[in-house]
Amino acid sequence: MTTEKLPGAITATHLVDEAGGEVGLTYAGQLTDPDTGEVSMGAWLAWSQTNDILGRVRTDSTTFASQIAAAAGIEADAESAVEDPLDFDHRYTYDKGGNLTKVEDLTGLPVGGSEVSPYTVREYTFTTNGARKTAKETIRADGTTTGAATTGVNQSLTYDTADRLTGGYVYDLLGRQTTVPAAHAPNTAGGDITLAYFDSDLPAKVTQGGTATSFTLDVAQRRLVQSSVTAAKTTTTTRHYTDGSDNPSWIETARPDGTSETLRYTSSISGDLGASIATDGGTSLMLSNIHGDTATTIPIPSGTPATAAATTIAGWSSYTEYGTPIDPAQTAVVGTSAGYGWLGAKERSTAAGTVGLTLMGVRIYNRVTGAFTSTDNIVGANNTAYNYPTNPVGLYDLDGEKPRNKRRSNHRADRHWKKSDPVQRVRWGNKRGSAGGPSAGKKFSRKQLRKLKRSAGRCAYCQKHLKAGEGHGDHIVPRVNGGNSTPRNLQRTCSPCNLSKGARSGPGGGGGRGGFAAAGGFGGGKPYLKSFR
Repeated sequence: MTTEKLPGAITATHLVDEAGGEVGLTYAGQLTDPDTGEVSMGAWLAWSQTNDILGRVRTDSTTFASQIAAAAGIEADAESAVEDPLDFDHRYTYDKGGNLTKVEDLTGLPVGGSEVSPYTVREYTFTTNGARKTAKETIRADGTTTGAATTGVNQSLTYDTADRLTGGYVYDLLGRQTTVPAAHAPNTAGGDITLAYFDSDLPAKVTQGGTATSFTLDVAQRRLVQSSVTAAKTTTTTRHYTDGSDNPSWIETARPDGTSETLRYTSSISGDLGASIATDGGTSLMLSNIHGDTATTIPIPSGTPATAAATTIAGWSSYTEYGTPIDPAQTAVVGTSAGYGWLGAKERSTAAGTVGLTLMGVRIYNRVTGAFTSTDNIVGANNTAYNYPTNPVGLYDLDGEKPRNKRRSNHRADRHWKKSDPVQRVRWGNKRGSAGGPSAGKKFSRKQLRKLKRSAGRCAYCQKHLKAGEGHGDHIVPRVNGGNSTPRNLQRTCSPCNLSKGARSGPGGGGGRGGFAAAGGFGGGKPYLKSFR
């Protein structure tokens, strides 16, 4: 457990499990009883998360509900004209390849006259190459699993043989999207989006309707000056950097009416974005959830005594797994002019100037399709050259180059990536070479396999419990993708899962020598990475 002391008498408490994954986050501050006026300290906002044996998020929720209302100094159960924070409850389901296939969501504003949050189910399917194929949203306004259902998003995506989206898209000779159809734009009413790129593939210009935003780069190929023209009025944003990351330390904004704004951004001790500081000294604490999305801000006006307790939040925002805001108006409030909403703690910008597209390191990300607009310069980093990780609640691709496990991410989103952890690559288990190749299991040593054979564990894909002597051997990171044959890259799968991926049982096949491997872990199902260390 880690505790951070923040300005405004706010305390952030982080709870992690034995594998190092964050499973709890609580922000506490001053509470005032609306009936008695009694002042006490207590939890304002709290999140809880459960992970499975592979480190994948299975559930997350607000555990205390949301104790503080947006109106200053009152608790959430009191009558208020200002909207209270939204509670949420998510449950996640994955396929054998680690793709997120189903989200059960109890977040959102009541619909159809109901007084409760709707029960929403979002389901995803994928192509054989791992690109997102369909997204379907089913909404039950009464909040139950059996109530009358209506359909929300109902999306079908098509691809060519190069895994490029088709249907109104235009590409240049380098495979970069130069036209995104209005149907796949974050703001469909704005029409088609046109894109231009630098020779380095970095985005140079984004245009939709009456908004055109262009960029210049500094010597380190980071965005320096951003000029957004809307209705012949120009807003200029200049980013300043003080380290090797692509996260600006301060941003200057010059508006068409002649006013300007300078916001400095500072990190918390955890390394995530902690606060924005205005020129007059006024501060906004930026509180994120476990995933790293900016949920709310706490304003601390200039001149406030250091001992004074904060009493209010300035807004509330929540997001779907691929980054779509539940309430776009509230997201604009909490994200500041920089657009730090979804993944705002990692300083990924989604702003009006980029027409709802996210500046994700060296590429542009489109939350509507869950994909980038240009190809990855690292072959095999994601399922396809355009994919964002298909487990977006557990994996990041903050620099647009390479996915990383959330628990091991560098909070400052340094573009010089460190070696990623093999456990994240388990999602590639359904791809050629993972288990189907002739050397999938046989390269492990006899000692490694004997140790595994004497142990119990679970299948890495279906989670079936396997007794000692059962199971097949497999590489977590396929050897064709650079995986080695050390114990750390050894996992157990059940026979049906391994054979369904094309493996051959017995010597020379996916079973390796004796046909055994570990994924759930040795000795009682403990996480396998811990067992190998």
